[in-house]
Amino acid sequence: MGLEEEKLKVAGLLLWVTEGSFKNKEVVYTSNSEPALIKLFAEFLLRICRVDQSKLRLGVMYYPNMDMSSDEVREFWKQVTGLPDEQINIHTYRATHDYRAKSRYGTATLAVSNIKLRTVMGQWLNELYDEIS
Repeated sequence: MGLEEEKLKVAGLLLWVTEGSFKNKEVVYTSNSEPALIKLFAEFLLRICRVDQSKLRLGVMYYPNMDMSSDEVREFWKQVTGLPDEQINIHTYRATHDYRAKSRYGTATLAVSNIKLRTVMGQWLNELYDEIS
């Protein structure tokens, strides 16, 4: 694995542990309102983990007080991730939210259900801990 791939691997693992759930043993995911981080995690899953793109799911928390319609938000995330409509779910959050400061495009969760991948990622994370400690 080259240096670029190693960096992507470390970045993906960190996004998973800090913005996802290390406790979930069946699903690997990360959540964030920053499009660049969701795109980075998608690249990690596709290039490093070799996940088939058709297995990815994106859920987006849509806030009713946003300046964009839910259709515009879906189109935005399609452009960011390259995922088709059927792999993107828009969930409407009922309360208002200060999206201007934190989540202009909603909060996205990119996930894949894969127990084997979850186990491998746990091993990679332990190897990373061993390497830096």
